[in-house]
Amino acid sequence: MRILFCVSLISPFAFAQTTNPKTEQELTAIAQELLDAVAPGKKEVWDKYLADSWIIREENGQVLTKAELLKEFGPLPPGYVGKIKVTDVHVRDYGNVAVISHRDKEELELFGQMLKTEFGSTDTYMMIDGQWKMIASHISVYPSELTAVSLTPEQLQRFTGSYELTSDVVYTITLEDNKLIGQRTGRAKEELFPENETRLFRKGAPRGIKIFVPDEKGRFIKIIDRRDNVDLVWRRIK
Repeated sequence: MRILFCVSLISPFAFAQTTNPKTEQELTAIAQELLDAVAPGKKEVWDKYLADSWIIREENGQVLTKAELLKEFGPLPPGYVGKIKVTDVHVRDYGNVAVISHRDKEELELFGQMLKTEFGSTDTYMMIDGQWKMIASHISVYPSELTAVSLTPEQLQRFTGSYELTSDVVYTITLEDNKLIGQRTGRAKEELFPENETRLFRKGAPRGIKIFVPDEKGRFIKIIDRRDNVDLVWRRIK
């Protein structure tokens, strides 16, 4: 407890940071060079900029070392054509250590079909022997936005009702001006959009899907609130 108390007293300015334009330019260029090397499998580029002690937490949760990454590094297979663009860059310079956060837009063509994915990357660099070397990375995937479908007023009305998590926590869905509106106890209203006849979602929140489960007569009796394949169940009360 004493250690935690002492840490809490450290001033947020103890580690001075700036947004150094030169550092931002250098790290942005390195980030793009690294990503340009992915499709052709230019292992030497990654070997140049990664410190020997570098580790990464990938989007699937796996942790890789530099040696493990370079071992499996290679060009895209036949039929694959890809490119990645670095965007939305934010850099914090702490002197001999710097952090860069960026959004990476990937276009990957697989046998004539285009897949577009956005990644979020945060990389930590250290100045070693006069050169920026990446010492740690973390990558995440931004889920793509779902597309709403058109349903009849009768189909929309089927979703309406109140569903409880507990007796004090209720989620109520109403139909207002032909729009589905949901509201949880104590929270603001939010518009819901149909993915199909049994699933709703909120725009800007693709991780959370509301799956409606019917009884034998087709009346919805519960909501499965699914977040990253983890379910929270709300049961209909009226």
